[in-house]
Amino acid sequence: MLPLVILPGEYSNLGTFAVLEDKKKMRFDVFDKQVCRALKISTGMVSRARHYKDFGNLGVNLMSPEDIFRFKGITEREADLDDMRILAEMRLEWKAIEKECLLQEKSGHWAYMLGTKLMELKAKFGIDSPIIKILMDHADLDLLRHVFVDIIGTKKLSFKGVGNAIKEKYGYSYSWTRKQLAILMKNKIIGVTKEEGMRVFYVL
Repeated sequence: MLPLVILPGEYSNLGTFAVLEDKKKMRFDVFDKQVCRALKISTGMVSRARHYKDFGNLGVNLMSPEDIFRFKGITEREADLDDMRILAEMRLEWKAIEKECLLQEKSGHWAYMLGTKLMELKAKFGIDSPIIKILMDHADLDLLRHVFVDIIGTKKLSFKGVGNAIKEKYGYSYSWTRKQLAILMKNKIIGVTKEEGMRVFYVL
């Protein structure tokens, strides 16, 4: 039985269930179904995992390098960037990392976290990733969605109503609001219709 280790603050912030450490200082972080209080073990992650060994009734599976990379990409621990460098040199399946990140709950937040970490990886080690722009664009769109859904809510608002609310709350101009509404309509987040000869916007 490995002894329990007192959790440092950064581990508690990740929602670590327990940390076990052997005499050689080999450490095992134990999570219960979720990592970082949000990322869930999905069916895709289970299918990519490789069976390692059975210990009586306990079966141990090893997560794929892509999923380990993604988990390390949303932490605030500096040492994880070095681990990401090692994993990236194994020729990762970037599309699998992108798809899994965008399928998670609060995907906009995790896309931003991972995208930012990938930019750090590029700046420090010169390792470029083809999914940085996709992740950051998704994060930006998710932020826009939150801003406009919060303002429009369950109502229908004219452009002037939306524009005034944006200007009052965030200080952005009507032209900025018009451009963002176009993006949100293109992505089928915001809809538009006419009432009494006036265009009104609503949340789809």
